Amino acid sequence: MDDARSGTLEFSIGGEDAGVFFPVHVTFAAQGSVAGVDVARAERVDGGDVSFSCERVVNTKSYQVV
Repeated sequence: MDDARSGTLEFSIGGEDAGVFFPVHVTFAAQGSVAGVDVARAERVDGGDVSFSCERVVNTKSYQVV
């Protein structure tokens, strides 16, 4: 697994007026657990397995358009 906490996306568009391109809406998605941690099972305190589901969410504090 790559330990990088940052990434880069580079692209080019034609035209003279960059203002028509902004504002830009950006979303981020990841598959699997970024930390490499998963829940194998859930168990009741008094015994017995419990049906469960697990949702992994990745958020970013900030991003920059430079």
